Amino acid sequence: MQAGYKFESDDGTESTGGALDESDEKPNSELLRIKADFRGSFGEPGDTLTFIPAARFWYDAANSETYYSVEAAIRLHWLEDKPFEFKYQKGSGAPNFNEGEQFSAGIVMSF
Repeated sequence: MQAGYKFESDDGTESTGGALDESDEKPNSELLRIKADFRGSFGEPGDTLTFIPAARFWYDAANSETYYSVEAAIRLHWLEDKPFEFKYQKGSGAPNFNEGEQFSAGIVMSF
C-alpha cells in the first residue's frame, strides 16, 4: 500500500525534459495506491538461458484507476558472471504512469 499527498510544483517557468504525468492523480490531492508485484525466474544454475518475467499492478483507490507494467527478459549466460540480457517492457509505472513499450539489451553485472 502506498499513501501520500501529491504537491503541485509549478513555479511558473517552462520546464524542459522529463515525462508528462499521465495518471489520474491530480496535483494538491491525496494518493492511495495498492501495488502488487510478481516476479519469476525459469532456469537452473549452469543453464545457458534463463527466462525472467515480471508484472506490477497498481490500483489507485483515490481515483478508481488501474495501471500495469509487464516485462519479459531472456538472459544468456555466455560470459562467466556477466550474462547478456534482452528485455521487453510494456505498460506504465509510477510515478507518472505513462503508457508505452520499450526493448533493451545489455550486460548484467552484480556487485
